[in-house]
Amino acid sequence: MIEGKTKSGFKYSIDERRLNDWTVFESMADMTSGEPNRILQGTVNFVNFVMGEDKNDLILFIRKKNKGYCDQAKVQEMVTEIVESVRELKNSSSSQG
Repeated sequence: MIEGKTKSGFKYSIDERRLNDWTVFESMADMTSGEPNRILQGTVNFVNFVMGEDKNDLILFIRKKNKGYCDQAKVQEMVTEIVESVRELKNSSSSQG
């Protein structure tokens, strides 16, 4: 398990096996495509697959911080932060081993 906390305080736990799943690579391709519809769909797929049951916690966390609203840009921002954090953790652990 990879555990972390975003700058805004959301705590997450991700099964590392999910990060190597093909679904994540497809989602990441969409998220970095530059096409608004693909970015949104990639983000939805990423959150559903990687966050799993914790996705509701992410949505509720964002709603609490934003007066009851879950702005999709905030979700994308949080997902990007989580991806970057996980990437850094994986890089640092692979350079130590």
